[in-house]
Amino acid sequence: MSAGAILAGLEALGATVRADGDRLVVEAPPGVLTPDKLAVLQADKADALTWARDRLGRFQADYDAAIRRWYAAETYFDGSVSPEERARHAPAVDGLSERIGYLTEKIASTLGRPMTPDKLLHGFAENEKEVSCGV
Repeated sequence: MSAGAILAGLEALGATVRADGDRLVVEAPPGVLTPDKLAVLQADKADALTWARDRLGRFQADYDAAIRRWYAAETYFDGSVSPEERARHAPAVDGLSERIGYLTEKIASTLGRPMTPDKLLHGFAENEKEVSCGV
């Protein structure tokens, strides 16, 4: 088994692997870094260090890509949503709008008077009496 395969297996088991100059630092839970794995890593230290440095480079590239995706999906400074996000969330927004409309109509028919969305958000005026309904 190669040093890189051992290090990948150690990471899968919860170990942290990094290169610190010419040293390979492995922080692993007890029993994960066995003597035979340690012997392979010591024998092929150059390959292990190369793997750890490449891993850091891949992590940095993944991190940079994630940051770019995050900012691309962020809302604009004026509070509007990017066109991509708007298109992605449109079905959910439409569904919620329909449900709010349905509930507004149900409440209005139960109370016997028009019900505006601001009443749903802000409640009744103090002089109006509350009516419980089975919606």
